[in-house]
Amino acid sequence: MEMLVKLSPRRTFLFAITAILLLLFSIELLLRGVSYLGIVQMARPETVREAWAEAGWRVDKDLNWALIPNHTSTRGGADCRTNSRGLRDQEIPLAKPSGTYRILVLGDSTVLGFAIPFEKTFSEQLETLLNEQESGYSFQVINAGVPGYSLYNCLTYLKRDGIHFDPDLVIVETNFNDRRYILSDEYEDGKQFYHKFYYRLRVREVLGYTYLYRSIRSILINTLVLSQQDLLDTGDFDYEEFDLENISCRVEPGRYRKLLQDTIGFLAQRDIPLILVPLRDPLSYVNDYFVACSLADVGQFEKAVSILRKMYSIPFYRIIVAKKINDILERSGQEDKRIRSIPIPLKWMSTDGNIPVHLSDPYVKIMSDASRQPDVFTIDFDPSPPGFDQIYIDYIHLNEDGHRLLAEKLFDTLIESIEIDIPR
Repeated sequence: MEMLVKLSPRRTFLFAITAILLLLFSIELLLRGVSYLGIVQMARPETVREAWAEAGWRVDKDLNWALIPNHTSTRGGADCRTNSRGLRDQEIPLAKPSGTYRILVLGDSTVLGFAIPFEKTFSEQLETLLNEQESGYSFQVINAGVPGYSLYNCLTYLKRDGIHFDPDLVIVETNFNDRRYILSDEYEDGKQFYHKFYYRLRVREVLGYTYLYRSIRSILINTLVLSQQDLLDTGDFDYEEFDLENISCRVEPGRYRKLLQDTIGFLAQRDIPLILVPLRDPLSYVNDYFVACSLADVGQFEKAVSILRKMYSIPFYRIIVAKKINDILERSGQEDKRIRSIPIPLKWMSTDGNIPVHLSDPYVKIMSDASRQPDVFTIDFDPSPPGFDQIYIDYIHLNEDGHRLLAEKLFDTLIESIEIDIPR
């Protein structure tokens, strides 16, 4: 008489898992054999980490991203060489030499000097201006700018790395990137971004070593279910997919105020002064936007759209301008001409296409309010003088004249406001 062995639920589950693992292992061996014989090529796919490395980026668990140390890349046509600490600067010892006054500059691509030779960056020019004075000090101005950094990234870097340079003064410029529009809370800066992006990236890298993952990925791409861009977490902005009425700034003004107070408090505990650099919208662009809005209000839709389409050619305005164009086209009964997609990366924090237009910038006001506190200063870099628009390369980045003017403004602030014994 045959004996039927009844497995317990736990043993049944373990048996099923073992069978699945053996099946996957067998398929993996088969695929490796097929690839080894040259029947099918299944090269390991390039990961986001590797794609970033080619452009000089690395993933950082605290900062989300940073520049690769000892690396040369091209940014805006200018060589960008980093030192052993991943900064666009000369090699700098961590310990501050005796008789040295150190200034740490934190910020985004404006601080880095996008499209600007290193010696023309405002931090390098400021260092030169200071060392030309007979002050008894040797001045070091450390360029810690990283493209895309918000005040969150700057504060995190300051607490983790920057403070170990023992700075006597800190300069911060970040407000362009802080007031950038984001399309999903999932991709805000902070730990949430890290957990959503970094761990998914690590899983993808590990899976990339298996031929089973490579074959599934190849099938999905070849059947047009996915594209290479999808797998690298980039894509086009699609009006049908996102709720434009609820888009928000990357760092909301209230959060910016809190981060700024945390920065001020951290430096105040160490008696380190802070200079804030407000860079505002170039005035002609702001005027064009509001002129177009006024024309639309009186029914001159074609003129309004014509002005806005010129602005749309500037990548940094694309979301807000496209939204206004579509609103006007709908009001004029031309919905068929609406802009439906914008070619910008969505799944990591590019600035392309998503900076709102401000006539009265809340971030500038927050910085101005903060400068009423002891040892906090805001430089006067007003966009109203004639020719102001000519100091930009592409709206967000200063050209060489802009860097020179900013260096001079910072030098004057140091002379007039900070207690450094530098004779006029």
